[in-house]
Amino acid sequence: MNDQEKIDNFSNKAKFNKIFKEFMHRDYLFLDDNCTMDLFCNWVSDKKCIIAKPNTGVAGRGIEKIYVNNYRNNLDRLYSYLKEKKLDLIEECIEQHEDMNRLNSLSVNSIRVITVRWQGRTDIIGAVLRMSIDRHVDNFAAGGIAAPVDIKKGVVSGPAISKKLVVYEEHPKTKCIIKGFKIPYWDEAVEMVIKASEVVPEVRTVGWDVAITETGPELIEGNNNWDKDVFQLPYREGKQYLLDKYYLEQN
Repeated sequence: MNDQEKIDNFSNKAKFNKIFKEFMHRDYLFLDDNCTMDLFCNWVSDKKCIIAKPNTGVAGRGIEKIYVNNYRNNLDRLYSYLKEKKLDLIEECIEQHEDMNRLNSLSVNSIRVITVRWQGRTDIIGAVLRMSIDRHVDNFAAGGIAAPVDIKKGVVSGPAISKKLVVYEEHPKTKCIIKGFKIPYWDEAVEMVIKASEVVPEVRTVGWDVAITETGPELIEGNNNWDKDVFQLPYREGKQYLLDKYYLEQN
């Protein structure tokens, strides 16, 4: 479904941040050749922690949460570390909504919302709430768990599951009951991803990762090659029937 000449707008994180900046409310810096040591030091001067990411990559691989105070008196060492590890995109940490923290405060618990552009409109074909267990990333492929979301109500409609098919009625660390959890600002999140889907319409289907903050939703990233496992396993069913009409329509 996706125009191969346009998917770099999603797979390149620095490019994604620039294109979809209106949907992001956090500061970021790209450590390219134009980023001097002075610019870097000025940017991190008021940050307590940062999220450092490879500019390309999937499944949360390589992403680090770094506490700047550990380097406060030696920022050049932090800069060298980031460059050495090719952690080219640094972002200020997202402060998630207190309800999302109650569920699990170790990671930002994002909602993967999957959209398809079809006949001039955007359809939402699925959504899952993703949580970590004991890591700072919530990715399903990185040991996280995911639960199905009723896309009309914004309420978790079943227990969570891991990629190893372990079922969780409650979060194993916080003991928060998962089924029935209501996602704050759900209507605003839906409105946001629909609007975002219109920015690069040639990429017709995207898995949007959405964070919920105290003031509303914001985009973390968009995935042109979204995870077919996390799209299906939390719902306990195959989802090809949802995609058939789009596939048949374009062929």
